[in-house]
Amino acid sequence: MKTKRLTWCLCALMLCSCSKDAPSIDDRISDTREILADQKDNINQEMIQDILAGAKKGDPESEWKLGGLMLMIFTHVNGSDDALELENFWFQKAAEDGCPYAMLDLAMQLNGVKELPAEKRAELARKGVQLIEDKAEKNEQDARYLSSCYANGHGVEQNLETAYKWYVQFIEKAEPSPERRKASIERWRASYNMPPLAE
Repeated sequence: MKTKRLTWCLCALMLCSCSKDAPSIDDRISDTREILADQKDNINQEMIQDILAGAKKGDPESEWKLGGLMLMIFTHVNGSDDALELENFWFQKAAEDGCPYAMLDLAMQLNGVKELPAEKRAELARKGVQLIEDKAEKNEQDARYLSSCYANGHGVEQNLETAYKWYVQFIEKAEPSPERRKASIERWRASYNMPPLAE
């Protein structure tokens, strides 16, 4: 009987220690809120509360936004290990929860998460591109993402013609001025060594 009780106590202790090693989502939210509160002069706190509420409910896009905010703070403000850890956590959670932007960010190493294996990055990129392509016809920012993916071969085989198609779709919705739109397209083509458009 003593042996069984001792075994049970050891198991309980192990479970307690495991739970301490893995912070809960509430812990992550609390830590993130604390870091963001220090930036009240630079970041709209009302917007932050909405994003935190979304992340607490498991909204992938809110998680992605928190990762971006932590990246900004880590890169431009204090460079603390806490901000880096939370950046990694939120970007990976957003990708796992299905945010295509987070998948592509991880795949393209647009954040501090460097330890993902190449195969995992490629898998995330493919899935992210596929999810974004499904809705890019209606959203200029999605078209811009796809243009970058095809231009640089992230998640898809590099294809400048397809990249150009998506860039044109993006700029036609984003830029109302025909002259500026044409200039932007020419700059894009020149940056990838594509010939200028015929007059």
